[in-house]
Amino acid sequence: MKRLLLLVVALAAIAFTGLTVSREEFSALIDSLVPSSVDLAVEVKPLRNEPNSKYGNITITNLSTETVTIKHVSINRSSEAACSFDAKEASYQSPVLAPGLAITVATVAAQAGLCGSIFIVTISTDKGSRDYKFDWTSR
Repeated sequence: MKRLLLLVVALAAIAFTGLTVSREEFSALIDSLVPSSVDLAVEVKPLRNEPNSKYGNITITNLSTETVTIKHVSINRSSEAACSFDAKEASYQSPVLAPGLAITVATVAAQAGLCGSIFIVTISTDKGSRDYKFDWTSR
């Protein structure tokens, strides 16, 4: 819904200001406003396989057909450095994921539960940002 509103505002701004752009420039503008969707699988993997743990390492798998770069991860929408971090700083793996590849990210705070039980993981990529929610009651 936000993307659609952003698109409408952008188109209104173009029409209002009377800008004339070529078809290629218009397509590039639309592509930049409506990024392609990226299909990611996000899992929380507790340390030592503790079945009741609601924190630990976060594994992100690229299920889409496009390569995606994981830029930033935030736990429970936190802005604290230990719970909101760049993927390349919180992993030994490359944040550039070809289709089918995964990355595991974690900080000591996420592993120890200092960010709280993980209910929302916000993933920012080069193609947009999305929240992934966890319902621990269904497990």
